[in-house]
Formats: sequence, structure tokens, C-alpha cells
Amino acid sequence: MLSPRVGHGVISYRFAKLLLEQLTVHANQQYLAALEDQFRKTRLLYESGRIAEEDYKKAEVELSRLMKELRSQLKRPSGGAQEIRLL
Repeated sequence: MLSPRVGHGVISYRFAKLLLEQLTVHANQQYLAALEDQFRKTRLLYESGRIAEEDYKKAEVELSRLMKELRSQLKRPSGGAQEIRLL
């Protein structure tokens, strides 16, 4: 039988791991939103003639790659993620 101290350590570890997973998902969602905003701004700059087509294409390729990677990360289920319910 585990002592209460060891049990609390396991619970604390699991809670910390879950909290970090949820923070990572949230941060990734915020980063994705920022990338999408930057993509729209870059497109507007190109359409208004403020940046050259070559620069726009480079930015478009890089932003699209980053957004694709981030979306695939967000679709993957976390290893041990569980929903936190407060009683």
C-alpha cells in the first residue's frame, strides 16, 4: 500500500502533466490564430502593392507550412490528456 505522501506525489505529477498539456494546447491555438492573422495581413499587403510578389510567395509558403504543422499537432490526441472537472 502506498503511503499518503507517495499518493499525493503521483496525483500532483498527473495534475501537473495534465495542466502542462492543456497549456500547450492553448498556446498552440493562440499561435495558430496569430499565424492566420499574419497570413491575412501579408495577403493584404501584397494585394495593395506594398510588398513584391516574390516576398509574398516566400511568406505564404512559410506561414502555410507553420500553420499546417500546428494544425496537425492540435489534431493529435494527447497521450494521457483527460478533462478536468471541478466538483
